[in-house]
Amino acid sequence: MKIFLIIPIVFCWFINLFADGVQPIGSGTEADPYQVEILDNLLWISTNSDSWGCNFVQIADIDASDTQNWNNNEGFIPIGNETIFFTGSYDGEEHKILNLNINRPDSDYQGFFGYVSDAEIKRLSLFDIAITGRDYVGGLTGYNPHAEISFCSCIGTITGNYAVGGIAGWNNFTDLNSCYTSGVIEGSFQVGGLLGANFFDTIITNCFSFANVIGDDCVGGLTGQNGYSQIKNCYSIGTVTANSRFGGLIGWCYNSNIENSFWNVETSGQTTSSGGGIGLTTTEMQQLSTYVDSGWDFVDNPPPDIANNDYWNMDGINNDYYPFLSWQEFSSPLAAYFTTDVVCTDQNSVVHFYDLSTGNPTSWNWDFHNDGTIDSYEQNPFWCYDETGTYSISLTIEDQSNFSFSGKTDYIIVIPNILPEGNGTEDDPYLINTLGNLVWLTYHPEHWDKHYVQTADIDASATHNWFEGAGFSAIGKEYDESFNGVYDGQNHIIDEILVYQPDTWFQGLFGFLLNATVKNLGVTNVNVTGTDYCGGLAGRSQTSFVTNCYSSGNVNGENSIGGLIGHNHMDASLTKSYSTANVNGSRAGVLVGYNQWSSTISNCFSFGNVSGFDSVGGLVGYCGGSSTHNSYIDKCFSVSSINGSGDYIGGLVGCDNYGGITTNSFWDIEISGITISAGGTGKTTIEMKDVATYTSLVTTGLDEPWDFVGNPYDDIGMEDIWNIETSQNDGYPFLCDLIVETSPDEIIPSHPICGLTNFPNPFNPTTEIRFQISDFRQIDNAEITIYNLKGQQIKEFRHTELVEVCGTPNSYSVVWKGDDNNNQPVASGIYFYKLKAGNFEQTKKCLLLK
Repeated sequence: MKIFLIIPIVFCWFINLFADGVQPIGSGTEADPYQVEILDNLLWISTNSDSWGCNFVQIADIDASDTQNWNNNEGFIPIGNETIFFTGSYDGEEHKILNLNINRPDSDYQGFFGYVSDAEIKRLSLFDIAITGRDYVGGLTGYNPHAEISFCSCIGTITGNYAVGGIAGWNNFTDLNSCYTSGVIEGSFQVGGLLGANFFDTIITNCFSFANVIGDDCVGGLTGQNGYSQIKNCYSIGTVTANSRFGGLIGWCYNSNIENSFWNVETSGQTTSSGGGIGLTTTEMQQLSTYVDSGWDFVDNPPPDIANNDYWNMDGINNDYYPFLSWQEFSSPLAAYFTTDVVCTDQNSVVHFYDLSTGNPTSWNWDFHNDGTIDSYEQNPFWCYDETGTYSISLTIEDQSNFSFSGKTDYIIVIPNILPEGNGTEDDPYLINTLGNLVWLTYHPEHWDKHYVQTADIDASATHNWFEGAGFSAIGKEYDESFNGVYDGQNHIIDEILVYQPDTWFQGLFGFLLNATVKNLGVTNVNVTGTDYCGGLAGRSQTSFVTNCYSSGNVNGENSIGGLIGHNHMDASLTKSYSTANVNGSRAGVLVGYNQWSSTISNCFSFGNVSGFDSVGGLVGYCGGSSTHNSYIDKCFSVSSINGSGDYIGGLVGCDNYGGITTNSFWDIEISGITISAGGTGKTTIEMKDVATYTSLVTTGLDEPWDFVGNPYDDIGMEDIWNIETSQNDGYPFLCDLIVETSPDEIIPSHPICGLTNFPNPFNPTTEIRFQISDFRQIDNAEITIYNLKGQQIKEFRHTELVEVCGTPNSYSVVWKGDDNNNQPVASGIYFYKLKAGNFEQTKKCLLLK
C-alpha cells in the first residue's frame, strides 16, 4: 500500500520537471492563490497544466516583450488547450500584461488563455498585444464556454481565420461585463471587435469596442455573429470592413435581444447592423444624454440615472469624448466640463447644471447668459430661464494654482409656452396666433377637448432646433390621450413644423384625433418622421371630421403614412382637402396612408410624390375594412408621382382589400407612370384637365357628376365645390373653399419661383431639391447654393446641373449627396439651400442625419 501512495507524488514531481519558469508564491487555493508578479511566473503557468484548475492573483504589472523570442518565435503558449482546459480563476487586480506575443497561424485556440471552461477571469488588462492563430483566436481567450469574464480589456492586434475577437474568439454560456477592446481585429469568418462568435444564453453588458474590424463574412464592430444571447448597454465605434453579412454593431444576429446599444455610423462606415442596435453620429455618441436617457448607469447619477452600480463615466475629455468604464484609469488634470438635465425646455422652467470637471477644483463660476456676468458660484446649480431664446453657457473652475474654462455655444434652447386668449368654449375659444400658443397646447392634454381658433399664420421653423432634433411634440399621443376638441384654422397656415420621432407611432401636428374636428388649416413645408401612423396634419384621425385642410412637405415612416393623414379610421371623414407632400413608407399615399373601417374620403386631391414597398398609391395607399364596414373614396383625383417596389402599387389606390370602394375618381396615368389602380379610372393629362371628365356622365368611370362652378354638362350641384381654369393649378381642378395662394404648385405664381422643397428631409445620405419656375427662360441663370449654420458656402449647383422633372412643366431638380464642393462628405446638422433665379432668391432648411 505504501508503494501506491508514493507513485502519485513521484508522478506530480515528474510533471513539474517539465514546467519552465518560476512557480509563483502561494498554493493555488482560493484562500491562498498563486501570486503572479513576474514574466517567469506566467511562463510557469503556461507550461504547467497541473496548475490550470488553480486560483491566481496578479500583484504587479508584467512586461511580456520577451515572449516574441520564445518557442522559436512562436511566442507565449496559451494557458489551456483543447485537451486540458483552464478551469481556475485569475484575478488581475487591475494590473496589466504588456507586449504579449503569440505567433501560431496554423494553430487553433490561441490567446492569453487558449481554452477556458467553468472559469473566472476578472480585472485584467492586456496592452499592446500581438496574437496570431488560425481558428478560435482572441486577446484574452480563444475559446470560452461556461465562464465569467469581467472588468477586462485587450488592446493590440489579433489575427486569425475563423472566430476571431478582441476579448474572445468563441464565446458561449459565458457572461461578459464591463470589458473593452481597441486595436485591429482581422480574420475571415465571424470577426468582431469584442467577440468573434457569441452564442447560447450569454449576456454581454456594459462593454465597448474601439477596434477596427476586418473580415470577409459575419463581421461586426462589437460581435461578428450573435445567436440566442443578449447584448445590453454596449457600443462600438471602430471601422468595419467586410464583403457579406456585416454591420456597425453586429455582423449577423438571430434569436437575440439587443437593448440600448449603439454604433457610430460615421467612424464605422456602416449604416446598418444585424438584429438590433442604433446607429448614431459622432456628435450623438459623444453626448451624455444619449446613454443616460437609455438607462445606462453612470457615476454621479446624472438624471434620469438612478442606478448605483456606476458602471460608466464620461468627462468630455478622456476616451476621445466617449463613455468609458468607471474602472478605467485616466490622468485627471484640471479641466472644466459640464452637462444639464435638459438642453431644450419651455420658458419659466428650471434647468439643473451638473459639474463633471476633472481634477480638484475649489471654485465654480457659471455664466448662464454669455454676458460676462457670473450667475452662480455653486458646483451644481439650478437656473430658471424666463425668456425664450438660445443661450450659450460657460463654466470656469479654479484650484490652488490653475484655472480651466469650458463654453458651449447655443447650448440651451428655451421655447415659448404662452397661454392663448379665451377659455376654450365654443362661444369663447382659445385663440392660437403664435408658436408659443401651440407649445402650450402640446403641454396641456387636459385641454385637448376644448375649442380652438387660429387667428394668424404661424412660422414653426424654430422647431427644427428643438429637443436635439426631435422638434415639435404632437398634439394627441394615443387613444387614451387624444385630441378630441375642435380646431378651426380659419384658412391660416402653420409653416415648417418639424416632428422627428423615428421610434414612435402617431406623429404629425396632431398625433391622434378621436371624435375631433379639424378644419380650414394648412400645414406647409412639414417634416414629419415616425414609425407607424404618420401624417402632415394627423397621424390617426379616428371617428373624426377633417375638412378644408391641406399639406405640403415631407412625411416619412414605416406603415400607414400619408401626406395629410396617416390613418383615416372608424367612421372618420376627410373632405375638401389635398396634399402636395412627399411621402415614404408602406401603406402610403400622398393624401392618406390607410383609409379603414367605414371611413370616407371625398372631394380631395393629391399632387405630390410617394415611394414605398407595399400598398402604395397616388392618393391612398390602402382602402378597406370588412364586408360590413366598407370604406369609401368618392370624387377624388391624383396627379402624383409614384415609386413602389413591392405589391399593390396603384395610380390612385394601392390596395382595396376587405371592403374598399372607390367611385367617380381618377388619376393621371402620364404623370404617375402607373396604368393600374385598386380603385378609380386612369386618364391622360389632357383628359384630367377637361371639365367633362368630371361632369359628363358619358365619361368612363363617372356615375355621378362633380359639383363645379357654373354647373357644366350633367352637374346640377349647387355647393360649387370645384372649379377649373387653364391658368390655375396647372389646369387641373381645384377646390373653391381653399385660398388660391396655398393650392398646389402655387396657383398663378406671383413670383418666378415656387414649390422649393427637398425630399427626403431629414435625409441620409442624399436628398432631391425641387422647384418650379414660371418663366422657363429664368432657368439659364438659376443656381442652388448650400450653406452651413455659420453661413459658409458648402456646395454650389450651376444651372447646367439642374435636371428637368419629367411630366411636370417648368419643374427642375438636383440631387445633393451631402458633400461639399470637393466631393467630401459633410457632418450631420442643419443646412440651408438657396435658390437664386434673376433677382429672386428663396432659402429653405434641410437636416442631414447620419
